[in-house]
Amino acid sequence: MRLSIPTILISSLLLLLFSGCSKEPEIPKKFKINPTLPVVKINGHISDMNAIAFEWKPLNDPKVSGVYVYRTSGTEKDGKLHRIYAVNNPLATHYVDTTVQPDTAYKYRFSSFNKEGEESRAGKTIDAATLKLLESVSFFNSAESLPRSAKLIWRPHTNLKVEHYLLQRKIHNSDKEFKTIAKIKGRLNAEYIDTGLKDNKIYSYQLKAVTYDGIVSKPSNIVRVSTKPLPKAVHGLAATSSKPKKIILSWKASPQKDIAYYKIYRSSRSGGGFKYYVKLHDTSYTDMVDEDGKTYYYKVSVVDKDELESPLCDAAKGSTLARPAAPVITHAIIKDNSARLHWNSSDKRTVRYIVIKTTKLGWLDKKTAEINVKREQQFTDVNVVPGRQYVYQVVGVDKDGIRSLPSNEHELMLEANPN
Repeated sequence: MRLSIPTILISSLLLLLFSGCSKEPEIPKKFKINPTLPVVKINGHISDMNAIAFEWKPLNDPKVSGVYVYRTSGTEKDGKLHRIYAVNNPLATHYVDTTVQPDTAYKYRFSSFNKEGEESRAGKTIDAATLKLLESVSFFNSAESLPRSAKLIWRPHTNLKVEHYLLQRKIHNSDKEFKTIAKIKGRLNAEYIDTGLKDNKIYSYQLKAVTYDGIVSKPSNIVRVSTKPLPKAVHGLAATSSKPKKIILSWKASPQKDIAYYKIYRSSRSGGGFKYYVKLHDTSYTDMVDEDGKTYYYKVSVVDKDELESPLCDAAKGSTLARPAAPVITHAIIKDNSARLHWNSSDKRTVRYIVIKTTKLGWLDKKTAEINVKREQQFTDVNVVPGRQYVYQVVGVDKDGIRSLPSNEHELMLEANPN
C-alpha cells in the first residue's frame, strides 16, 4: 500500500518524528550487494495506530528499479529483519506500512535494487513504533431500573476520526463474552436505548469507538444495568360463597409504591382457563352473577405504572348462594271438597313457601298458579272443582328471595257428584 506524504509536512515534523539510528540488526543472508547502487536515505517517518509512513530522498540513478523494505516482526526479540515489501517504482519516495499493530515497536531498513535484483548497501536502521490503541469514550454510564430496557449514555469521543460506536452486551452470570448489539453512527451520538430485555436481569455493557479507517478503540469501562423487577404477587385473595347472586372478592393491598391498578382473572374450573375479566384500582370487587349456586375461580395480579404485571396469585374459589333445599310433600288428599297438603322442609334458610297449582283443563290445556304460604308447612285449597284434575308442588323461599327447586308432584281430583 502506498500513500503520498507531502514533503513539507515531513520536513516540519522531522525533528519530532525522526527516530534516529540504532544497533544494526541481522540482515538476511540471501542477497547480492551492488555497491554502485545508491543508499536509501530516510528523511523521516510518521506513526499512527495502524500505520507507519516513511519518506526518503529521491534516487536519481537510472540503474535503480525500486526500493526494498525490511522490517522486524515486532514480536521477535532477536530483531531479525524480513523483507516485507518492494516499491517497484524508482520515482517513488514514500511508503506506508499498514501491516503493523498498535502500540508496537519495529525496526526498518531500506535498500534500492536494480532490475537484476541486486541491492544497494543497507541504509541506517530506523526505530519506529505505532501509537497506542485509541482510548474509548471518557464517560459511559446508564440509567438504572428501567422496565425491560436499558438507557446507555456516553460523552462523544474527542477524536475527530471516530465514525461510529460499537455497543456490546452480555448477560451477567450467563454469557461468557460480549456480543455487539448495535452500531451507532456519528461521533456526536451519545445515547442508545436497548429494549426487549428480560425482567429483573443484570446486563453488562461496554462501548468501543471506531474510526473512519477502521481503527477500533479499547473497550470502555463496563456498565452494569439491572432491569426493573416485576411487582410481587398479590396476597390474601378471598372470595365469598354466601351472597345471593354475587361473589365478593377482597385481597391485601400491594406494598409497592408505583402501583397503577389490579387485574382480575376468572375461570369456571380450578385447573386453568383463567381469562382476563376486569381491572380496577380498589382491593375488592363484587362480581354480580345472575345464577344461584354458581361457582367461579379467581386470580388477581397487580400492574405498575410501567405496565409490568406481577405473577398471578393463588386461585380463590367463590360461589353465589345456592338454592334452599326443596321441600318434600308428605301428605296430599281430597277432604271436605278441598285439597289438603302437608310437607317437610329441612332447610333452615326457608322463610316462606309457594304452592304451585296446575289445573288441567283439557288434554293439552292447563293453567298454573302460585299461592304464597307463610311459614306453615301445610295448605288447604278450597278452590277445587269436581271432576277436574290438579297437580301440586311446593317451593321453599329464603329471606333473599332465592327459590328452591320444586318439590315432588302430587295429583289430586275431586270426584264429581253422581247425582
